[in-house]
Amino acid sequence: MGALCAAQDRLRRFYDADPEALALWSDVTAAACIAGALNWCQDWSGTMYTSNNSGLRNAYWYADPDGTGSTGSMSRFEWASTPMNLLANFNATPGGQSGRYLSSTEKDQVLTAATIPPTAKSR
Repeated sequence: MGALCAAQDRLRRFYDADPEALALWSDVTAAACIAGALNWCQDWSGTMYTSNNSGLRNAYWYADPDGTGSTGSMSRFEWASTPMNLLANFNATPGGQSGRYLSSTEKDQVLTAATIPPTAKSR
């Protein structure tokens, strides 16, 4: 799973606050399997989608860009309860503006710079 921004209705209302001005900008998600890259979700009639929350210039790497492989029931992106696998569709929402896919070379460079092995170790 990449990033999940979730607003949930809870029984103890004094803990609740509407998410406002959440910004996920210039982050990188690399996934070797079908997993959510960036999902904005809420399970009530809160203000998640109307409170200046946004994603901008995030980068994603998958072995099969735009979900060309089997995605099963998992979507890569979600905004306003709409799951999507095409990055162009997600980029048209406030949650995914100007997102792009990384090449395999770019992914390896980003992970190596963060001291994360660019390939999974066999077990």
